[in-house]
Amino acid sequence: MIPQFNQTIGVKKFYFGVAFLLAALILVQSCQKIDTTHIGIGLIPAGDNVPVYDTLLDVVTDTNFLYLDSSRITSTEDHALGYLEDPEFGNTSAAVYFGLSPLTTGSNPFPNKDSIGDRIDSVVLSLSYTGMYGDSFSVENIRVSEIASTADFKDSLTGYPVSAPYFPLVSQPLGTATVDFTKLNDAKQFKQGKDTALTTQENVLRIKLDRSLGLRLAAYDTTSAYSSDSLFATKFKGIALTIDSVASSRKKALAYFNLSDTAKTKLTVYYRTSSGGVLDTGYVNFIYNTSTSARNANLLRRTITGTNYQRNLASTTPNKDRLYIQSGPGSYATISVPGLSTMTNRLIYKAELIMKILPSQENAFLTPPILFLDQSDPVNSRYITVQNDFLIDNSGNYNYTTFGGLVKGDTGYIFNLTRYFQSVISRKQTVYKFRVSAPFQTQPYYASSDVYPPTYSLPTYPFLINSLIARGRVVLGGGSHSTQKMRVRLVYSRI
Repeated sequence: MIPQFNQTIGVKKFYFGVAFLLAALILVQSCQKIDTTHIGIGLIPAGDNVPVYDTLLDVVTDTNFLYLDSSRITSTEDHALGYLEDPEFGNTSAAVYFGLSPLTTGSNPFPNKDSIGDRIDSVVLSLSYTGMYGDSFSVENIRVSEIASTADFKDSLTGYPVSAPYFPLVSQPLGTATVDFTKLNDAKQFKQGKDTALTTQENVLRIKLDRSLGLRLAAYDTTSAYSSDSLFATKFKGIALTIDSVASSRKKALAYFNLSDTAKTKLTVYYRTSSGGVLDTGYVNFIYNTSTSARNANLLRRTITGTNYQRNLASTTPNKDRLYIQSGPGSYATISVPGLSTMTNRLIYKAELIMKILPSQENAFLTPPILFLDQSDPVNSRYITVQNDFLIDNSGNYNYTTFGGLVKGDTGYIFNLTRYFQSVISRKQTVYKFRVSAPFQTQPYYASSDVYPPTYSLPTYPFLINSLIARGRVVLGGGSHSTQKMRVRLVYSRI
């Protein structure tokens, strides 16, 4: 017999099924509300049999003054040059110093030296341009000078701390150029000599220097100057690139140049020789030689007088509503979480330090691509990494994609502190104050193993955080901001 369908029962089942489906959708939707990011998402229980709580912890924040950045610009990294006026953070001046050497030593780089005489056509300094930071419509006056022979510009170092003193220069500049930053990456045509074909290069800044420098270089002989790089350095210490702020009409950007790109960065002396009554064209290049006695420095100065940044620093408010983070050499902020040390036993699924970006003056000044978070250990007078959450691989690279610090558009930054919070609760690990900054590079002590108490060691090399020095600044909402508070988001279960 074929069973008959009961219409009343069927309708009831239908409505029961709809109600069950709606309840399931509501439950799924309510569960999804607890997760607004992807850091640590795999740790949140999938089922509904474990009560999970979501709460926010207040933090106490403060901005700290400019610190002496120990970063060293190595021979292959991009150097900043320019003058940047930032109404929010103040002014930045960046100067570049570097040594030059002939392509080879042990012989005179000028062939047929006696036939050159005073036939030096011109001297040109070329610089390999790699990018800029700030307002691309800037127009700045670059001054090229010779580093004085009395300068302590040592061969043994490949870089100098960015806070080092300026080096003394010869008073009369070798040349100047007013540079339109919008044209720095344009293709430029020039001749290697009067009788040669045109050469085209992009991303090169060319500055014509005084002809007397070429005459001097051509007059040196092999014995007193060209027998070695170190001997040549006693005759010609090097080149300094500075900005004449008075002669610059729009000072709102830093340009970056690579000294080790010898195809583009070089000092060229153009000359004419005479052989049998026939004039011929030639040139000699002097380069920044990274394999020999390279000498380089990128010195930066910050001036913050009369800015919101200075007023924020001067404020005695115990919990700042705004934090001013300037890329290295720059500032940092301290963050403490008062509720962490008194937290009862619980299982932490997610602990995120959330930093919101506040609007600030001059949109041309971008935020730092990466912020760095470590901790202050006042007992041992050092900074340390966040144990368990901050990890490094065998190559010395750290896990910034999971640890956090990458800028999320114009929204903010997030750091994952889940394992650290759990170790504070479970192991009674010491609660340290956090430090957030935007360094070019940094070298805090690293907790090398997942043990407690942890053992710390100094990494062999600094962590390279942001690829360009002095690029980026950001204003973050502090612990007392009215609408964009910095806080810790905690997802947990009670035990």
